[in-house]
Amino acid sequence: MRVLTEKLAKVQETAADRSMVELSIAVSEMMRSGGSDGGESEERVEEVLEVKCGEMEELLHMADHLRLETLKAVIEILTPIQAVHFLIAKAELYLRLHEWGKKRGTIGKGVNWSCMSGCARVAGNPVIKF
Repeated sequence: MRVLTEKLAKVQETAADRSMVELSIAVSEMMRSGGSDGGESEERVEEVLEVKCGEMEELLHMADHLRLETLKAVIEILTPIQAVHFLIAKAELYLRLHEWGKKRGTIGKGVNWSCMSGCARVAGNPVIKF
């Protein structure tokens, strides 16, 4: 858990690191001047975001592993019938949260999440999640 927390802190700190700030300034200046750099800044943005996405994907894998280990530990403690009730409640909570998310799905429309596609795939793996 501590390793996961430290990794999350590192990812959050790098969200506004020097490379991101410099890139933001360069793109802002270019947009203000109305010029174009032939797609060079867009390529730089993609490169920087690819690294950030990779870090986030690793963090999500670590969190999935922790959730799975926690689930196994809880199941070992419970009686078989308690484990069944726990898993049913967990599944119902997951489904309700999923439905709620779909209803709120209009938030963020028009935002390009393509750099997060690799990260989003983590949620689709067969690991049981809380």
